[in-house]
Order: sequence, then C-alpha cells, then structure tokens
Amino acid sequence: MNKLPNYRIGNDLPVRFLVEDTGTPMTSDNTVITLYDPYGIAVDITWSISGREVTGTFLGKDQKRTGLYTVKVVINKGQTGMATMDMQLFRLVPHSWQADSSSSA
Repeated sequence: MNKLPNYRIGNDLPVRFLVEDTGTPMTSDNTVITLYDPYGIAVDITWSISGREVTGTFLGKDQKRTGLYTVKVVINKGQTGMATMDMQLFRLVPHSWQADSSSSA
C-alpha cells in the first residue's frame, strides 16, 4: 500500500485520483462522488470527470478537521450495473512541518 500524502490544513488542495475500470463509462450524470472527513461527514467539492480520472479542489476555507479523508464513488446509483468503490486519499495535518514537502493529491 502506498503511503498517503499529508497536507497542511487551510491551503487550497488540488485533488486527483483514478477510479478502477468497471466497464461502465463515468459521466457527471451517472456518477456520484463524495469526499468524507475523518468523522464521516460529507465535504462539498465540485468534481470533474475525464475518463477514469477525477479532479477537484478542496478549498482551504472548507477544511474543518485534520485526519484521514476518504472518497466514495458510485456509478449508476440504484440502477443495473451499479458499482461502488471507496478509497483513502490523504491526511490533513495541523502543522506545516508535518506535511509532505512534495506531494500532490
């Protein structure tokens, strides 16, 4: 397992990840993507989808808690061919010295 990147809380954070190929194309119409904070509370982010790549920006002003952030992706929610996956993305840390010097989500 790869080491998760650590980022200093309070900075705008570009987020990028790849979704496993389920055989169903991902579009903004058939895909629900939710970022969760360490307490399981959904965080509001606008996502862009390009093929299997998902990108967005987690604004510093919206970062409320340090800890592990996860994402859940649901394709074809409630329909035939539904696929659900989740992954750990990164950690927000309280101090700059705890952040990775060269990491990109």
